[in-house]
Amino acid sequence: MSILSQWQIQQPSSKYAQVMALLTLLWIALPLLQQLPIGVSLLFGVLMLARLGLTMLGIGGLPTWLNIVLMFVAAAAVYGQLQTIFGQEGGVSLLLLMAVIKSFEGKTTRDWQVLLVAALFLVAGGLLFQQTLQIGVWLVLALLMIFSSLCLLNGMGWQLAWRNTMWALGLSLPLMVALFLLVPRLPEPLWRLPTQQNTSKTGVSTELTMGDMAQVIESNELAFNVTFKQGTLPQTNQLYWRVMVMNEFDGTTWRAGTQQTLLQDALKLTGRPLSYEITLQDFEGHIPALEQVTQVDDSMQLRENQVITAKRPYAQLRKVALQSKLSPSIAERLSPIQARHWLNLPAHGNLRSRDLARTWKSNSQDDAEVVKQALDFFQTKGFSYSLSPGKLQQNGDQIDQFLFESKVGFCEHYASSFVVLMRAAGIPARVVTGYLGGSFNENGQFLQVRGKEAHAWAEVWLQSKQTWVRIDPTAVVSTTRIDDGINAALPEQMGAVEGMLPASLQNWMASSQYYWQQWVVNYDADNQQALFARLGMGALTVTKWILFAAAFLFVTISPILWWWRRQYRQRIEPLSAGFMLIKQHFIGEESEERWHLGAQDLQDWLQTQQLLTPTWQNLLQQYNHLRYAQMETSAVESWQWYRQVKKALKSKKR
Repeated sequence: MSILSQWQIQQPSSKYAQVMALLTLLWIALPLLQQLPIGVSLLFGVLMLARLGLTMLGIGGLPTWLNIVLMFVAAAAVYGQLQTIFGQEGGVSLLLLMAVIKSFEGKTTRDWQVLLVAALFLVAGGLLFQQTLQIGVWLVLALLMIFSSLCLLNGMGWQLAWRNTMWALGLSLPLMVALFLLVPRLPEPLWRLPTQQNTSKTGVSTELTMGDMAQVIESNELAFNVTFKQGTLPQTNQLYWRVMVMNEFDGTTWRAGTQQTLLQDALKLTGRPLSYEITLQDFEGHIPALEQVTQVDDSMQLRENQVITAKRPYAQLRKVALQSKLSPSIAERLSPIQARHWLNLPAHGNLRSRDLARTWKSNSQDDAEVVKQALDFFQTKGFSYSLSPGKLQQNGDQIDQFLFESKVGFCEHYASSFVVLMRAAGIPARVVTGYLGGSFNENGQFLQVRGKEAHAWAEVWLQSKQTWVRIDPTAVVSTTRIDDGINAALPEQMGAVEGMLPASLQNWMASSQYYWQQWVVNYDADNQQALFARLGMGALTVTKWILFAAAFLFVTISPILWWWRRQYRQRIEPLSAGFMLIKQHFIGEESEERWHLGAQDLQDWLQTQQLLTPTWQNLLQQYNHLRYAQMETSAVESWQWYRQVKKALKSKKR
C-alpha cells in the first residue's frame, strides 16, 4: 500500500474516492439509524444527500463558518430529540452527525482520511446497540470499505485497492482470532452495558390489554435461546416461561405490581429439577423462567410471585443460568389481607360477568368446582381461538363483550376474563404473561423462543391447599396451542410470521446465530476456561497462557511478516538502495553536487578525504562489478551486497 507524502495529502482527492468514502459512511450508519431517533436519522439523510450532490458537482467543501453553524444545528437536533448529547444514544447520534458534517470540509485528501478514521469510532458505536450475527457481517464489510476507501484516497485504482484490502483481511484475520481467544476475558461479556430505556423486543410488557398479545404474535423475532443441561427437552405444555405477574385491573388494562425479594426457603417445592441456560436480551431487567425457580446465578434475584429480575438490567445480550422444578402449582400461605389483594376489581362494569361468577359460587361446594364451571363455560359455549379476534369497545365492559357477544379471542382474552370471573366469585387470581413452548433446533440442540410464542395464562389461589395453581383457559378452547405450539394452532395465519425462507435455511440461520451468541458475544472468562479445557490444557494458568499465546501469536504473525518482507523486497532495488545508503553516510546533505558521483568517483573522493577503508573500497568495487561488469546480476547477489552495506554501516555507528 502506498503512503502519501505531506504535500500529497494536502492535494484534492479524486471524485471516485470521495464517493466511496461517503458510501462507506452511509453503510456504517445504516444499523445506527434504526436505533436512533427519527429526527437524527432525517437530518443525517438530508446532510448525506447534500454532500453527495456537492461531490458530483465537483464542489470540494463549504466555508468554515457554515460548517460551524451545521455543528450547532446537529447538537441542537440531538438535544431536542434526547434531551442530552451524552450517553449511548446521545453520544452516537452526535458522532454520526459530526462525521457527515466533517465530509463538508473535504477539500484535501487528508480531510477525507480523517473522516474515515471517525467512521471507525462509529463502527464501535454500532456494536453498542446490537451484537447479532448480522451485525458481525456488517462490521466486516464496514472495515473492508474503510480500508479500500483509504487505498483509493492514496491514489490506487479500484482493482489494486480491493486486492490490497483482501490481502490485509486475509493476513490479519488469524491474528484477530488469536487475540480474541487469548486476551484475558472479563467476568462478563465485553458489550454488557446498562440499559437506558426499554429497547427490548421480547414481546411482553408491564401492562396488558386485550389485543396486545395478538399483535406480538405476528413477530418472528427471537426472544431468547435455551440450552438444557440434562439434554432432555420437556413437553411443550410444560414450557411455561414466566415473565410478568399482573394484579391491578382498571377494567381495560392489567398492570404488574412491584414485587419484593423472595426468600427461597419460603416455598414448598415439588416436581423434578431441571437446569438450563438462557441467552436473551432482557426487558427492563425481567428474565423468563420455567415454574418453579429453585436456583438463580449471581446476576439475578428471585422475587415474590416467582418473578425473576436482573440485579442490573442490560440492553445487550446476556447469558443466565437457572434451575427450576416443573410444577403447575406454587405453595404460598396468604393472610386474609394478602388474599384480598388478589380480589381487587373496578367498582363498576362487567355486571353480567360478575353475576355469572356469583351464580357459580353459590352452586359450588368449593373453589375448585368454581374453576371447573368456568372452564366448562369456555369449552361448551362456542368460544374460538383466533389471531384476529376483532376490537372490543373501550367502555369498561370488555369482559362482558367477549364472554357473551364476540366469543372470539386470543390467549389474553381468555386469561383476563377468567381472572375477572374468579375474583368476582371471591377467589384470589392473577394474570401471568410470558411465553409458551418454543422451537427445538436439532442441529444445535437448543430451544428457540420467538415473539410469536408470547402467551398469557391465569393462576388461582386455592385456600384449601394454600397453593397457587396454574390455570390456562386457552387450553380448553385450543388444546393444539398448548400441546403442539402456536404454528399448529394457527396454521392458516402463520405464513406471514414464519417468513418466505425455506425451513432448512431458517434452521441454519438459527444455529449460526446461536453459536455466534455463545462463542462471540458471550465469550467471557468462563467460556475461555472451557475452550482451554476442550483443547486438553486443563485450567488456564498464567504459565499455560504465556506459552500458548506465544505459540499461537507466532503462527498468526508469521504470514504478516512474510507479506511485509515480500512487499519490502518488491519496493526497493537493493543495488541502488545500498549505494544511496553509502552516499547518505559519507556525503549527507552537505553537497548537492557530490550526490551525482558514480561509484568510482565516490571511491576517489573518499580516498582524498582519507575515508576510504578496505571495507568500503571492497564494497564499491563489488558494486561496480555487479552493476556494470556482469550481463545479468541475480537477486541473491544483489541482496547479499545490500546486507553487507547495512552491516558495515552498523559497525561504523558502534
